[in-house]
Amino acid sequence: MIISHMHKLGLFICQGEVEQIAMMKPKAPTEHEDGMLEFLEDIIGSSRFKEPIATLAQRVETLNEMRGEKVDLVHV
Repeated sequence: MIISHMHKLGLFICQGEVEQIAMMKPKAPTEHEDGMLEFLEDIIGSSRFKEPIATLAQRVETLNEMRGEKVDLVHV
Protein backbone atom coordinates (compact mmCIF):
# COMPACT_ATOMS: atom_id res chain seq x y z
CA MET A 1 0.00 0.00 0.00
CA ILE A 2 2.69 2.51 0.97
CA ILE A 3 4.89 1.55 -2.01
CA SER A 4 1.90 1.94 -4.32
CA HIS A 5 1.22 5.41 -2.88
CA MET A 6 4.90 6.37 -3.22
CA HIS A 7 4.90 5.17 -6.81
CA LYS A 8 1.89 7.34 -7.61
CA LEU A 9 3.75 10.34 -6.18
CA GLY A 10 6.85 9.55 -8.23
CA LEU A 11 8.78 8.64 -5.09
CA PHE A 12 9.47 5.02 -5.89
CA ILE A 13 13.07 4.33 -4.89
CA CYS A 14 15.19 1.38 -6.01
CA GLN A 15 17.45 -0.60 -3.66
CA GLY A 16 20.63 1.07 -4.95
CA GLU A 17 19.17 4.48 -4.32
CA VAL A 18 18.18 3.47 -0.78
CA GLU A 19 21.81 2.60 -0.08
CA GLN A 20 22.98 5.95 -1.52
CA ILE A 21 20.41 7.82 0.56
CA ALA A 22 21.45 5.92 3.69
CA MET A 23 25.07 7.01 3.12
CA MET A 24 24.21 10.72 2.80
CA LYS A 25 25.57 13.17 5.33
CA PRO A 26 22.88 14.94 7.38
CA LYS A 27 23.71 18.30 5.79
CA ALA A 28 25.84 19.03 2.75
CA PRO A 29 29.32 20.36 3.59
CA THR A 30 29.20 22.84 0.69
CA GLU A 31 26.50 24.58 -1.32
CA HIS A 32 27.23 22.48 -4.40
CA GLU A 33 26.75 19.10 -2.71
CA ASP A 34 23.65 17.34 -1.46
CA GLY A 35 23.07 15.93 1.99
CA MET A 36 19.94 14.42 3.50
CA LEU A 37 18.51 17.86 4.33
CA GLU A 38 18.91 19.12 0.77
CA PHE A 39 17.54 15.86 -0.62
CA LEU A 40 14.40 16.16 1.50
CA GLU A 41 14.05 19.87 0.69
CA ASP A 42 14.07 18.99 -3.01
CA ILE A 43 11.44 16.29 -2.52
CA ILE A 44 9.01 18.42 -0.51
CA GLY A 45 9.74 21.59 -2.45
CA SER A 46 10.94 23.82 0.36
CA SER A 47 14.26 24.53 -1.39
CA ARG A 48 12.41 27.04 -3.58
CA PHE A 49 11.99 29.24 -0.49
CA LYS A 50 15.72 29.57 0.28
CA GLU A 51 16.34 32.62 -1.89
CA PRO A 52 13.18 34.54 -0.84
CA ILE A 53 13.95 33.83 2.82
CA ALA A 54 17.53 35.07 2.42
CA THR A 55 16.29 38.22 0.67
CA LEU A 56 13.72 38.89 3.39
CA ALA A 57 16.26 38.20 6.15
CA GLN A 58 18.55 40.83 4.63
CA ARG A 59 15.64 43.27 4.46
CA VAL A 60 14.80 42.62 8.14
CA GLU A 61 18.43 43.25 9.08
CA THR A 62 18.42 46.54 7.17
CA LEU A 63 15.16 47.64 8.79
CA ASN A 64 16.46 46.72 12.26
CA GLU A 65 19.54 48.86 11.66
CA MET A 66 17.34 51.78 10.58
CA ARG A 67 15.15 51.28 13.65
CA GLY A 68 18.22 51.24 15.91
CA GLU A 69 19.40 54.53 14.44
CA LYS A 70 15.99 56.13 15.09
CA VAL A 71 15.86 54.75 18.65
CA ASP A 72 19.32 56.23 19.27
CA LEU A 73 18.08 59.63 18.03
CA VAL A 74 15.14 59.51 20.44
CA HIS A 75 17.40 58.74 23.40
CA VAL A 76 19.71 61.68 22.63
